[in-house]
Amino acid sequence: MRRLLRKPYLLWVCGLFVIYLGLTLYVSQFYVTVQYLPYYVRTIHWPTFILSIFVTLTIALLVAGNIVYAYLIYHEQKAIKKEATLTCASTFAGMTTGVCPACVPGFFPWLLSLLGTTWALLPLKGLEVQFLIIMVLTVSLYRLQKG
Repeated sequence: MRRLLRKPYLLWVCGLFVIYLGLTLYVSQFYVTVQYLPYYVRTIHWPTFILSIFVTLTIALLVAGNIVYAYLIYHEQKAIKKEATLTCASTFAGMTTGVCPACVPGFFPWLLSLLGTTWALLPLKGLEVQFLIIMVLTVSLYRLQKG
């Protein structure tokens, strides 16, 4: 795990972090939401908004760490099929939740609409899914480290 903090791997983690974050911002169309923040500054629930941004950054860091660590272990000829599957699934799920889960045009709102509900009915307005993704990525990183 400490190998991720050494120079070439740390650069990989930083690069993947930026790429993942950029893709998430693009897929969730957060760049559109940011344009309207000045108009709705009084109606935004800031603690939830800041928490969702922090959670998104955490997911991006965990995804980058998982990918680089899985790459390192793969090159050591270890079998990492289950961990790689968890990492890929969590990466996809993280991108589909976006930055602000309440305003994401993605997979989870569509899935909830099929069930006849919405993010608004969930206690944390969709942050539950992001917390679940963080847990899955953490378990995946732990399993990769445990080997």
